Amino acid sequence: MNWNKFFFLLAATCWVLAVVTNLTAWLAHYDMSRIFPPLFVLHIGVFVVWIPAFILLIERQQKSENPLSKRIQLKVVLRDTPWWLISIAGLGMVYAMYNWAGFVANNEGNPEFRDGQYLLMEHANVIRTITLDEYNSAQANITRGFSGHWVAFYGSAAAILYPFGIRNGTPPVVSQAESPPLS
Repeated sequence: MNWNKFFFLLAATCWVLAVVTNLTAWLAHYDMSRIFPPLFVLHIGVFVVWIPAFILLIERQQKSENPLSKRIQLKVVLRDTPWWLISIAGLGMVYAMYNWAGFVANNEGNPEFRDGQYLLMEHANVIRTITLDEYNSAQANITRGFSGHWVAFYGSAAAILYPFGIRNGTPPVVSQAESPPLS
């Protein structure tokens, strides 16, 4: 297994976990990270998949027709990526912006449990006492805020790392079959 395939599969798996985490927080107001704390490893995993993605970006740009270009060009980076994966990555970026706006609009403060009470806090100040349902909803909103970014970053990394058929920067040679003579 070549390295970009390994990191693609890791990014795709983490993307699925991010989507599930985000959707459960968004639709069910359920905070999966509280039930399964190892999900926070996805914060670190973004760097694990993006370091090889950046290496691949640089390699592709250097092997492009215009290697002296200072900008990374999407047509070079995503040249061998299927349209459906590019669409998933692009929609993930748009969704992350929409999700972040929704998070900011719904974020009244940070929920905390202190002295037997559920509180909504802003820095060290108590805004108000809240119910258990409001506490759970606020926790889910926080999870929704950061997991939307996971969706964008893992989807983009997967799109960059996708091309399995490329070895040493050149696509595999595929011969075309000769068409039969017309009778």
